[in-house]
Amino acid sequence: MRPAPPSVERDPLRDKELTLAQTLVALGYRQIIANSMVDPHEGARFSEAAPVVLENPLSQEASVMRTTAVPGMLRALRWNLDRGQVDLRLFEAGKTYNASRDPATGLPRESRVLTLAMTGHRRPASWHEQEKPGLVDIFDLKGDLENLLGAFDTGAVGFEPSSTSFFEPGLCGTLTGDGGTLATVGKISTEVLRDYKLRQDVWVAEVDLERLYSLPLRTLQFKPFSKFPAVERDFSLLVPEAIDYRRIERVILDLALGDVQDFRPVDRLPVGKIVPSHWSVLLRVTFQRQTQTLTSEEVDELSKRVLKSLEPLGIRLRS
Repeated sequence: MRPAPPSVERDPLRDKELTLAQTLVALGYRQIIANSMVDPHEGARFSEAAPVVLENPLSQEASVMRTTAVPGMLRALRWNLDRGQVDLRLFEAGKTYNASRDPATGLPRESRVLTLAMTGHRRPASWHEQEKPGLVDIFDLKGDLENLLGAFDTGAVGFEPSSTSFFEPGLCGTLTGDGGTLATVGKISTEVLRDYKLRQDVWVAEVDLERLYSLPLRTLQFKPFSKFPAVERDFSLLVPEAIDYRRIERVILDLALGDVQDFRPVDRLPVGKIVPSHWSVLLRVTFQRQTQTLTSEEVDELSKRVLKSLEPLGIRLRS
């Protein structure tokens, strides 16, 4: 009889795990593996969830299962910083544990979580740059998260300010998509940095892998470039203090104008710099059509529609 060839089936979960790891390594991160057993007092500082207590622990410092992976990440950062490694990007894809029982199994709940951390400079110093490269900030970590989430079919990803006990107030937020929170990101508070003997700012993010892995990987689609030239228009806008850029973005996207290929802020002035209780943004909008060159009249009409949609928010052009 002819031998039957082995059947090869793709494992969707494994594909997602490989995509996640490859994306992070390409962004300059190194993977770590931390101990899942932690000190109960240390764990309680970063999470209010009830921990799983071990019946026969090796020591007090490893007597409960972790409810968050942040303490292990901070210890890994300190270990490297103490040895002269000041520019670090680390990640861990592991599990956290909760004493609440899973109704299906009757066992404590296990959740997959991805923890990211970065500290130091954006790039190593070199003769290519006269000034010393800047330090990483929340926008660096947020950008890496958006790159990572972009590999999955999350839909539109939004950013919302939030507050967490171990993050610095005003420097933390959540990334939302697919109807829920996908990640939390922020700067470790000064008090925590001092207690862990960390001598420089640290930025940390936690990604809900259970929710992320429930989504399919994004499929690549080809979109032809337009053969016709694009037109860029700059709009200097005065925005009320209570309106953030996210609302401006949402309004323009809701217009669903096919000829608006792109829009982005290119400059910003703080509140009160020009008009009291208002901040200013220079918004650059790119107009382009797939089938023909846009006329000046058509671009003017599209510009009016964009500006008119912002009027209900109290946004107007600078005089």
